[in-house]
Amino acid sequence: MALLVKNNGVIDVRVDIPKILWSSSNTAMSEDLSSSSNNTSSSSSSSSLENSLREFLALGEIDTSIKFACENQLYTHALIISYLTDKQSFEKTMQNIIFNLDNGDVLKTFYELGAGSIPSVVTNVTKAHYGDWKRHLAVILANRTDTNADFVDLCIKTMGDTFIASGRIYAGHFCYLIANVPFGSYRNNADKLAVIGSIHAGQSNLSFATIPNLQLTEVYDH
Repeated sequence: MALLVKNNGVIDVRVDIPKILWSSSNTAMSEDLSSSSNNTSSSSSSSSLENSLREFLALGEIDTSIKFACENQLYTHALIISYLTDKQSFEKTMQNIIFNLDNGDVLKTFYELGAGSIPSVVTNVTKAHYGDWKRHLAVILANRTDTNADFVDLCIKTMGDTFIASGRIYAGHFCYLIANVPFGSYRNNADKLAVIGSIHAGQSNLSFATIPNLQLTEVYDH
């Protein structure tokens, strides 16, 4: 009745009624949740966060609930809520979660690859905070399928380019080999690979290649 008077007889059933229901039951609900939870600080913190999330949902504040869940690393809830909302919301939430993962976490590499994006590690592999490049490459290579083979090879080849640009020739050539980059001619600067372990670009003869690298290339080629 008070609400009717306050709003001049106009009530939004979707907004006003949920607020009344939630407000009137909030104390009892908190007591029930508190009595059934553990007394540890982590449990209390998690319960408090989820209570806030419940309140946003009870008030129909879907976008706020998704944002709140992401900010507090309640990723499972964020994904489920956004999935039940619409495709655009789900994709936006998924991208937000992936973006906020640590760069050195191979989960980020896996998720980016699965989402059809070139993993950020590919062009930043030589930076220390990306961690061990072999772990990232393992995740990329292990998830190469018939349907994404060309895309995965592009990612690995790009990683090889990043290594070469930083002077890490063997790592770069290793990437080229597993990405199925063909051997080319040392006379063609556009070819990425002529002799394993040697950079041929700008060279007019084979003086750039050491005997061990020539032997290594011959052994691999045969």
